[in-house]
Amino acid sequence: FMARLPVRQVHAFEPSGANLESLRRNLGVNGVADKVTIHEVALSDYAGEAAFVTAGHTWVSGLSQAGGSSEELVAVRRLSDELSALQLDRVDVLKINVAGYEAEVLDGAMDILSKGSADLLILLLNLTCIPRYARLKDYGYRFFFFHPKRLELHEIDHLDESMLECRPWPARHLIGVHSSAVGRGVLRGLPIRTASAAR
Repeated sequence: FMARLPVRQVHAFEPSGANLESLRRNLGVNGVADKVTIHEVALSDYAGEAAFVTAGHTWVSGLSQAGGSSEELVAVRRLSDELSALQLDRVDVLKINVAGYEAEVLDGAMDILSKGSADLLILLLNLTCIPRYARLKDYGYRFFFFHPKRLELHEIDHLDESMLECRPWPARHLIGVHSSAVGRGVLRGLPIRTASAAR
């Protein structure tokens, strides 16, 4: 989907051998392989190596301390370091959905996020990440739920467990938009319901 948008390049980070095979096949079938650069690494809050365990459903696989029969050793990097190595000062959209490991990926991206270097964040709703969401708000990000039927954003005023009560079902993702991107018109034409109006 992202590769079909008017973007220069999509960077995909994937450590799992099984998922890499599916990813390459899907990019080829959809004719977008030239628009996507695959980085065969896991993202976290440190650089090194770690065990990666592939589950029966490959999309819920992840880094593991426990090990397992379908374990592989993978490279681990911080997203801030990866983007620096790629000489990317800014990204339009950053999507993080890593089967419960979002907190560590966010911690490894805080160097760039503190500068507002990602315009739009698509984050899997993960209650363990609430302190990270609060830090991002301090860095100038506004948070929303997206209502897929009404095509509108619902602004979130409290980044705590109470935000689950105001989400338009089936919202499972948070949308974060940096204030500088809002100023450049990224949300132009998209209705926004403020937190008070959404209640």
